Amino acid sequence: MWTDWYEARLRGDPPDLDLEEQWIEIPNDDWEKGPAHVNNLIADMIRAHEARRAEAPQDAPKVPPERPAPAHFDVVDDVLVLSPFMEIDLPGEQAQRTERGHQALLDAVQDLLDLIGEGQQRALVRIVERCDSALGATLSATDVVRLGYYAQRLQQQAERADEILLADAAGELVALNAQLQLFMAQFAEWQKHLEEASQPLGEPAAEAEAAKLGPAIVASFREHGAIAADADTELTVQAEAANAPAPADSADGEIVGADRAGFLRSLLSAIRAAAGWALDRLKAGAGSGLETAAKGAVIAAFGAVTAELLALARLIPADYAWLSGVVTYVTRLMGGA
Repeated sequence: MWTDWYEARLRGDPPDLDLEEQWIEIPNDDWEKGPAHVNNLIADMIRAHEARRAEAPQDAPKVPPERPAPAHFDVVDDVLVLSPFMEIDLPGEQAQRTERGHQALLDAVQDLLDLIGEGQQRALVRIVERCDSALGATLSATDVVRLGYYAQRLQQQAERADEILLADAAGELVALNAQLQLFMAQFAEWQKHLEEASQPLGEPAAEAEAAKLGPAIVASFREHGAIAADADTELTVQAEAANAPAPADSADGEIVGADRAGFLRSLLSAIRAAAGWALDRLKAGAGSGLETAAKGAVIAAFGAVTAELLALARLIPADYAWLSGVVTYVTRLMGGA
């Protein structure tokens, strides 16, 4: 113990004054019992001090505010779920018309899915399925921002419908795209939101490397039972698009770049939600139920991918740098659990 203390002084490490004050206050009776006895006392003091410091909530890092993203997430009952960013609020008569348009879209989506099947158009099928998910069963359940994101992707597919589909299916795709663009025109806010969500977060090479980390992070939440099925599918679909091979066509390359930026922003929302939940649970358990808190599914999933999270913080510092402090804090608390 004294050797460690001496080497720390040689390195120039600052002394822990609170701990050393405890050593000074050791009664003379204990000092008289010899070095072995005193060393055991000091070792106990160090362990207790480190445990208190590990559980102290006052130095908890801050999770940044939510940022625009194609998909937003929250944690409910220790499970990561999709969380619509904007609610639909329309006056009565317009709401009734929009309800009818919403149902017509659901029908058109299903008709197109029935026509094209899975086949060779997996990317298109995924986009149409995500449109269906974002539409929700009712108008009030519609995730406007996420639907707008996939409406943009659907329009890109519709522009080359004749190249990728047979005539009947191509006609259905073009018709669905027209319906969806008309439906989205009612909600001007989503477009501005998604314009920011598609902006690059860093250099292309750094973004590409960061996007490759995403599937492992999503898999950790899946393996720990810490993500709902639809949230899992959402991130998985976006990850596939973000990690698609670089196309030769420059226009297609821009699409992949936008997909990559969108995925990294959606992933940021998911990680932000998980980090906030983990910090809240660990702070609530500090000093009493820390061991129980650390066994939660979200905390376990978060703790299993610390290397990937730290790599994200290094690659995309403008948006992910805050993760370094959170990972350090969570790791320290979990080590004391």
